[in-house]
This record gives sequence, C-alpha cells and structure tokens, in this order.
Amino acid sequence: MKRIPALLILCLFSGLLPDRAGAGFQFSDPGIPHGEVLTYRCLKKGVVTTITDTCEIKMIDGRQVYEIVSLAPNLDMRLRLEKPSMAIVSVDSLRKYKNATTDTNFQLLSEAPNTNDDEIKVAHFGALPYLYRGFPFQNMKKLTISYYSDEEKKQFSMSVSCDKREKITIDGTGYECYKLVFGLDGFWGTFLPKRKYWYSVDPPHFLVRYEGAMGMPGSPKSVIELVKRSVPGN
Repeated sequence: MKRIPALLILCLFSGLLPDRAGAGFQFSDPGIPHGEVLTYRCLKKGVVTTITDTCEIKMIDGRQVYEIVSLAPNLDMRLRLEKPSMAIVSVDSLRKYKNATTDTNFQLLSEAPNTNDDEIKVAHFGALPYLYRGFPFQNMKKLTISYYSDEEKKQFSMSVSCDKREKITIDGTGYECYKLVFGLDGFWGTFLPKRKYWYSVDPPHFLVRYEGAMGMPGSPKSVIELVKRSVPGN
C-alpha cells in the first residue's frame, strides 16, 4: 500500500517511543515465525470468503518488527508491531466498498509507558486480534482495554477475559485453544453481543476461530475459521 502522512497521530510525549522495561502490562512476544501464512474462511450473511494473513520479521528504523499483511475481499491491512513488546507501530488499511475505496494510514509516533498491571490503552482496535496472540493466557483472567480520547472520563469500559480452554474441531482437525471474550462492561454490555476468539494453546498462539461482528456495534455477525497454517521449512 502507498504510504502517505498519517491521518491520525497520537502524541503524548515528544521524542521516540520509550523503553518499556519495568512498565505495567504489555502483550508478550508470541514468537511468530518469519513467513507464517494463515488462511481463513469467513462466513458472513451466508457468503463465504477467504482471508489470508502473512507475517514477516523486518528491521525498520532500527527496530525489529512483525509486519503482518492481511488480505480480504473488503479490507486489506498492513500492521507493524514492535517485536519485543507487541507495541503498535503503524496500521495501513485499504477498505473496499461497493462504490468507493478508502486508504487510511495510521502511525503511532510516541506513547507513554503503561503503568497499570490490569489495563492497557490500545491505539488502533484493528490490531487487537493480533495483539491477543501475546495475551498471558495462563496468568491473567481479565484485562481492561481502554482507548485514547480527549475526554478525561471514559465513555464506556471494555475488557477481554480468558474464559476457558476448549477443543475446536475444524474440517476434522482438532485444536486445543484458549477462549477469549471481548466486549463492553456494565449495563450496555448486557445488550451488545460479545466477540469471541479461540487461540491455539501452543505458541505462537495463532487464531483458530472467531465469532462476532467485524465492525461497529450492529454489524452482521461473522464466523472465521482457520483453513490452513503454513511455515517455511515445515
């Protein structure tokens, strides 16, 4: 995708991204292998489409990053995540509508270290399914997820919880998975459906299945299932 200046820049402190050593919660590096390709089928409103995620490890501006390219009929994305910390570096989105195509380029220039042990701010929600690969499945039951806003008080609270372990069978292949459930907390959370993710128990914790909306609340439900995973040399 063509790079253009970021449309949205979050600048909390001047300078480069800080060293996160000794900070609060952060997603851990799941050890995604270079060249991993994940192929999914997506069922939405009775239509089946294909999603392909390809991950490469690159050195960019002196930092080692995961570059993940996700290709789907209606949305192509390129995400860059700092490899040691899984911190978001940039997200480029090419969204294809029936009568229009939009190109959105997001870059996180700076960010204060997280000081909370059970909460984290996420600069781009499109990165969440990839960040969850670094969730501490065995050591954390619930993580509050907030967002950057000019408002001092949060308008609503969201969280992701590690619900349980389940075995998922897809096309005759069984996967031992951790189940994550994401949604609004409190009163509104009782009315809006949750988003459910199943990740492989064994590292690098790749996504096996997803159920939920793929957009704003009220969007049609989608079911995404892993069809194939390939790694160079295997």
